Amino acid sequence: MKFKIFIITILLFMTGCDSDKVVKIDTSETELSSDSDLDPTPKPEPKQKIPNWYMKTVVNMTLADGTNYECKKGGVFGELQDSNNGKDRYDVLAFGTAKLRVVFSQTEWGEYDGDYVSNYQSLKEDGEKRVWTFQVKNQRDLNLTNAQLKLSLDGPYDVDFVTKDGYTSFKETLATDTSKKTSIMLVDVDNQTEYSYAQLQTANLTMGGLKIRTFRWVLGTVDSSDYTMVNAASSKMASPSVTNRSVKIDTIPNPNDKFGLPPSE
Repeated sequence: MKFKIFIITILLFMTGCDSDKVVKIDTSETELSSDSDLDPTPKPEPKQKIPNWYMKTVVNMTLADGTNYECKKGGVFGELQDSNNGKDRYDVLAFGTAKLRVVFSQTEWGEYDGDYVSNYQSLKEDGEKRVWTFQVKNQRDLNLTNAQLKLSLDGPYDVDFVTKDGYTSFKETLATDTSKKTSIMLVDVDNQTEYSYAQLQTANLTMGGLKIRTFRWVLGTVDSSDYTMVNAASSKMASPSVTNRSVKIDTIPNPNDKFGLPPSE
């Protein structure tokens, strides 16, 4: 645009300000244009890819005599690019019973109802609410019903899928962005109470005389629906025979997909 102005200035000087001659100026060959000249509207930044991620629920129980029990297995939750909010191949069943276990008790998956040590959902935009209902279970051998209870999170971890020669694997790294962890809420469904993650560090939780305690991790605003009790059927254990069930077509993994499940135990 500056080049055009310079040409016009020279022509006016040559003809004189008081000249009665008409000078036609053809700027079609002399205008220099740029993308910003043609379209001054700023172009939007390219949309950033939503990362795959997971966190792991860690449970500590302490008895009156000071004996401590810790569970770092199970309680894995997050979002993956080809996961969904129902049963998918990343949701791993729990078998048998345990002294202490953290599971996602599914009651709306029909033939796939049962206890799972992991629960992945589909990727959502930041700001969209996500909820994971889980239970802490004391099932055998040891009575932990009167124990003090502490819940914390390991992670978050970023998960990257890598495809090479038709095989898919994954790489996990400890996330530098911890906003999901610091903003998550814990809902104590049994006691109708909620805690921010910061408040959870000093919360006085107990098993309350129960062998099964129900909680929810919530990313987003907690509302009345998050206090709804879980169906009583959620306490049932999945039968080992579940491995012989027929698998729906949409849950069968690609035979060339060698994705190793993110840690679930």
